[in-house]
Amino acid sequence: HDLLIDEVSKKIHDKKILNLIIIFIVIFLLFILTKPKYNYPKEFKLNVIHVGAAEEHEKMDINTGGFCWVACLTMLLKQYDANIEYWMVHNFREASTRFNFFYATTEGNKLLADSDAGGTKSVLLAAKNLGYTPHLRIRNPTLVYLLTWKRYGEAWQIKNWIKFANELGVDVDTFIIPPWDLVKHLISSGIPVQVDDSSCFHDNHVIEGYDKENIYIIVPDPEFFNLENAKKKCKLMPLYGLRFIWLTKDGERKSDEEILSSLRWRASLAVLNIRHFVELLKQGKKIYEFDSGRFSVLRKSAYYYFKERGLEEVAFLYNKSAELFKQLHLSFSSKEAEKHKEK
Repeated sequence: HDLLIDEVSKKIHDKKILNLIIIFIVIFLLFILTKPKYNYPKEFKLNVIHVGAAEEHEKMDINTGGFCWVACLTMLLKQYDANIEYWMVHNFREASTRFNFFYATTEGNKLLADSDAGGTKSVLLAAKNLGYTPHLRIRNPTLVYLLTWKRYGEAWQIKNWIKFANELGVDVDTFIIPPWDLVKHLISSGIPVQVDDSSCFHDNHVIEGYDKENIYIIVPDPEFFNLENAKKKCKLMPLYGLRFIWLTKDGERKSDEEILSSLRWRASLAVLNIRHFVELLKQGKKIYEFDSGRFSVLRKSAYYYFKERGLEEVAFLYNKSAELFKQLHLSFSSKEAEKHKEK
């Protein structure tokens, strides 16, 4: 009886695998038959201006990492306008006056107070607000779900990015096989591409060139990954690539009044969230992802923005806030906030 059950189970399992293989073959054939054709030379290389988040933070006299996606976006923007600065992007992604953090609930979950539009969302929002049209190509979430052994969270995150892109009104589409022909076409048209997880590097970086076998990339902060140079080349492996972002200069820039209004609103929320943060510490709650170094960078970016617009008193306060967060960053680890309640 047990042998019969095992045999039936094996047949069902084998049939599922066969059906899955058939589905992938059909999808692959459909992709090949419907794949758009792009023209591009055999090799092409831009000379994109390197921007490193750590270098920008050093200019602010803040010793912290992070924000690689902001550095990559700044590189894309400088291809159109060399005067755009890293700190501007933090303001146009409407984050420089935020205060947000993860904390634990009694059920053991993590909740985010005033979610920062980080990563992909941040890039899309900042580019849109600066007057550019961001274009997003991202791996099909169903495929991610299947290929990552049902890691639902990653597929859900991709769906969330797509939803945000649609709400923002930007160009977004999914792919099964990464669109490297499109990437080469864009680069040969003078448009660099931000990518996550290529065969060269498994974090955010910018592609500035290609030849028959290789791609040429720029890593924002090579020192964090034991790389000697920010620019490197490696073999192109066509199946690599999670998401691709590029910009076109055909949008409408948000006015200073609109950006200031958003930053004021975020600042009012920040006051409430700081009070909430202190109360949670008093209750003995565990705090996650409270990164005072990054907050120092955000406040310094706000300082530059307000100072440039002649709002000297507001700029002074945000500069003071940046210094306070910097001192917190120097005093203890960002992931040990609950151990330092008195501070």
